[in-house]
Amino acid sequence: MGFKRYTISVLLLMVLLVASSMGMAWALFSARMHLAVGFLVLIAIWIVLLYSLLTKTHKEILFFFKALENDDTSIHFRSNRNNRIMDELNLYLNQLNRNFQDMKMEHELREQYFNRILENLSSGLMVIAKTGHINHINKEALQLFNVPNLTHIKSFSELDQRLFTAVSGMRSNSRIEFTFQ
Repeated sequence: MGFKRYTISVLLLMVLLVASSMGMAWALFSARMHLAVGFLVLIAIWIVLLYSLLTKTHKEILFFFKALENDDTSIHFRSNRNNRIMDELNLYLNQLNRNFQDMKMEHELREQYFNRILENLSSGLMVIAKTGHINHINKEALQLFNVPNLTHIKSFSELDQRLFTAVSGMRSNSRIEFTFQ
């Protein structure tokens, strides 16, 4: 309903803008300057109204996407009660935001679940990013290396140069077995 009203509002403003432009052209050609000035004022009003109508919705949508880009799902769009178009848009943006919140929560729960599984493995396990940062290392791996914490594969060069070379040369989804001497 709101979108239909929005479309009608835009079309009406465009028709009024064209009609006022034609009226101003007629007033200029018939040398009625006072009418031309009146039509010019109307044209300015229609342009401002059309601009505000178009930019208001675009700003709301842009704000929503920027918030999502920054991983901020705490936003809430309020209803104006006097503008059904914006109320409907805000309703859908809030619903979409709730969906993103639910997906984010589900993702976090899965991540916690898998982290618990990884933490309780009896084998040492590490997840290493392409940058060399260690995204996850379980307690068994830390015990094997006899260190309290590891954050980057460069740390392996201090433990054992052969281990550092082996880990640095790994490819995605590969695994190595290493024996300390």
